[in-house]
Amino acid sequence: MAKNLCILCGVDSGNNRVCKSCYQTSFQPCSNCGKPTPTITTLGKKPKSPYCRSCTASRTADARRIGVTCKICGNRFPTKRSNDHDWQLCPSCRTIITSCPVCKKSMPKYQKRGRLRKVCSQRCCKLLHPTPSESIKRGQRKRFANHIYKTHRNRIARDKVEFKEWRQTVFERDNYTCQDCDAHSGQGQTIELHPHHIKSFATYSNLRHEVANGITLCATCHRKRHKHIFIGRTRKRDSRQLSLPNV
Repeated sequence: MAKNLCILCGVDSGNNRVCKSCYQTSFQPCSNCGKPTPTITTLGKKPKSPYCRSCTASRTADARRIGVTCKICGNRFPTKRSNDHDWQLCPSCRTIITSCPVCKKSMPKYQKRGRLRKVCSQRCCKLLHPTPSESIKRGQRKRFANHIYKTHRNRIARDKVEFKEWRQTVFERDNYTCQDCDAHSGQGQTIELHPHHIKSFATYSNLRHEVANGITLCATCHRKRHKHIFIGRTRKRDSRQLSLPNV
């Protein structure tokens, strides 16, 4: 088995890179309390702190007790409230005022975590950027999907008597037969039928209970019409496949 040699004197140092004698001779007084403190570790590296263990622990505790470092001025300030860690701005930097580039009203210069505030309100943001960016469109599509497909409003709309009557009327008009593949229940097989809205249920709310807007489809053809797996409880529709409502 290869021996570990001391990087200072070259003798056998066991499992460390610095032998015991070189480690003991490297002790110097702590710059804070005067206690003997090693200037090199047993792995041959420089210590992270020039102080002894007790002084290092007390300094770390004092720093935590003082609070958070401001992202703007770099000064530490006490955390009196629980949301100071989220802000990471001292009270003086929070009170810095600037003017909005759109309406020229006064507003705070910084947001949370030291980010610059561009406008004072959402109204000014729409005036500054009349055409939404692609990231804003993705957020709108996601909110639209949560609003229609993942919340209780969809269940409430489909549990109404009007929707159940519309569903039954569409099935009876189409003779309980899929209008794409002519599949129907019988001869020992059961076909799952869905009432499909020709114009979207989420977008065209005024056509939800129009019989002419409905068509009977089997589960397979319904998936093909929507181009996604239509299993609400086990699989969720990708927000990128959703389209914004036509307003």
